[in-house]
Amino acid sequence: MLNSAWAITDPGLKRTNNEDCFYFNEECGIFLVADGVGGGDDGELASQMIADGLAAAAVRLSNFAASDDPINNHKHREEVFAKFFAVIQKINRDVYELGRAKDSPAPMASTCEAILVSGAAAFVAHVGDSRVYLIREDEIYRITEDHTFSEELKAQNISNKKMLSKYQHVLSRSIGGKPQVEIDSIFLDLQDDDRLFLCSDGITDYLSGPEIGQFFAKYDEEILLQNLINCAKERGGADNLTGLVLRVQDDDLSRSLRLERPRLDTMGQASLLEQVGLFKGLNTQHILKLMRIIGQETYLPGETIFSEGDVLDSLYMVASGEVDLLVGHTVVGTVNSGAHFGELALVTDDPSAFAARCETDVRLLTISEARFRQIVVSESEIGARLLWNLLKSSAREISRLSKDLARVKNA
Repeated sequence: MLNSAWAITDPGLKRTNNEDCFYFNEECGIFLVADGVGGGDDGELASQMIADGLAAAAVRLSNFAASDDPINNHKHREEVFAKFFAVIQKINRDVYELGRAKDSPAPMASTCEAILVSGAAAFVAHVGDSRVYLIREDEIYRITEDHTFSEELKAQNISNKKMLSKYQHVLSRSIGGKPQVEIDSIFLDLQDDDRLFLCSDGITDYLSGPEIGQFFAKYDEEILLQNLINCAKERGGADNLTGLVLRVQDDDLSRSLRLERPRLDTMGQASLLEQVGLFKGLNTQHILKLMRIIGQETYLPGETIFSEGDVLDSLYMVASGEVDLLVGHTVVGTVNSGAHFGELALVTDDPSAFAARCETDVRLLTISEARFRQIVVSESEIGARLLWNLLKSSAREISRLSKDLARVKNA
């Protein structure tokens, strides 16, 4: 992948100082927008410390990410996230400790939208209420969710407009706010001509996602950012404004590798998961957080995915094709695109009561028991929803299989 980046920052109309900061290193694949908070020079210092910390680690992170294939090697993918987050946690501790030493009246802190790109893989680290958008084929997708108390109130179904407005910009997570920060992790596999847009809330306070998408459809990158800034300032411009655009261009080598190993890309996976009952109640941003734990497998007609009596360790979701479920030689069910099977493997190590065989070419998305446990522990809101949906799905599946087995035995 060949990456090109453009960035701009502006103090806005109401502030004399600029607490926003951006950084990018196209060669190493590091991109950042940070919005400092704390007043005085504290916010400026906090956001600059993030930029400096990532710049110092850029070569090391880039070399490690490129040492294996994070698209197809899940172990390497997790190792890259671990190293990336370790750098950000170190920066967080440094900002936190400096803020305590300065004894400032408000916490010295910052938001953080950091992206590490290696080949076709993008690792997103998100803290705060700055945002990341993906623009693909003239469609815009919001990748991150705001870490504010207002959003937390909405999640609790509190709709009091006065209260939501009061806490709209009060961060529930920040770099430097606490000695340890919870970082949202999002994994994307990129395509030719994808664009990623990182921006501070000085822009998104005045422009919606669809409006930003219209600017991307209308303008080239050289004038796009300045036009976004100008529009936000015309509508008020009360805060600092920062935007960074990363454009992905696929070179011949990465294109040939992708043709050799065709796969369903991140947004295609997310679209499929939104239709699967196990993920009911999760929004797009929640589902994108799951992308780092999703695997893919392909099978030919007649191939067996697992046999009766095997101990399973994964949930399987059919992205395309048909899978027959068999007891003995009798087909007791057929699973089509958008449906799933094997969910009991996430909560038990009992042998499977049925076999799974492909009737057509089949592409499966998988979640292993270990990765499922990982997301349940690290993402409590998502984990609670998944466990509840899994319980309901398992109850239905047990009932269905009991009836099918009884019918087979009585035949």
